[in-house]
Amino acid sequence: MNTIVRELRIIKSYIRLSYKNYIQFPLDFLMNFVMVLFDVIGVVLFWWSLAKLNISLVGWTNEELLVFVGFSVFSEAVSKILFGFRDLEYFILDGSFDKFLIRPINPIKTMLLEKLNIFAIVCKTILAIGIFLVVGFFTSLKLQNEWMAVLTLIAGTLAYELLYGTFSLLAFWFGKIYYARNLVFSFKSIRKYPLDIFSAPIKNIFTFIIPLAFIATIPTNIILGRLQYPTIYFILSVVLLLIVYALFNYVLKRALAKYESTGS
Repeated sequence: MNTIVRELRIIKSYIRLSYKNYIQFPLDFLMNFVMVLFDVIGVVLFWWSLAKLNISLVGWTNEELLVFVGFSVFSEAVSKILFGFRDLEYFILDGSFDKFLIRPINPIKTMLLEKLNIFAIVCKTILAIGIFLVVGFFTSLKLQNEWMAVLTLIAGTLAYELLYGTFSLLAFWFGKIYYARNLVFSFKSIRKYPLDIFSAPIKNIFTFIIPLAFIATIPTNIILGRLQYPTIYFILSVVLLLIVYALFNYVLKRALAKYESTGS
């Protein structure tokens, strides 16, 4: 129990620090909000433009696509929790990763908390809630299994980000991996589109190998009642998360052992 309380206090301290860093510069704070807002508006305008051109996706109405956009925005908020993996290789290359090793908590956890962008997380979550309020009050859609859909999205998004993090750990062996990692994960933009529009083999790859489908497509299908057995997909998302988490920890232990053994 004391361990849990201690962990929560540490997380609270880093959240407070992240907040103070943003409000310290009001103009930067405002520009970040505008950037997040424009990002969401851009996605909405993209689908709205297609609708105005009478271009539609097979099996998806405009109202259902709005739900999909809401989940896409929320998944981006969840992704920001593990945003720090992006900078891991730079910490290793310039030797500043050492500062995380001398602290009394897990070095990767410390790095992720230090890079935590609480502002983006809160903004994107609020915007996602706003989209769902529009769906609830201004469309005829009947939503169901809301919590199951949200939890499936969280599990799927964390699984994907941990997969990204596992690849990032290769920096302990190979140093600069920026271009290789971007090449391998260049398909991540696909998650902005309903994966139902792709053929079955491609859809299966992005469901069971690279869990992109669990980020927005499957949660949207769950909340719209389009899946016959939604609980199975929720369980699958949790199983995928546990598998990727186990893989991440396996690679992490060897990465830290290698880093310490080289005297870095």
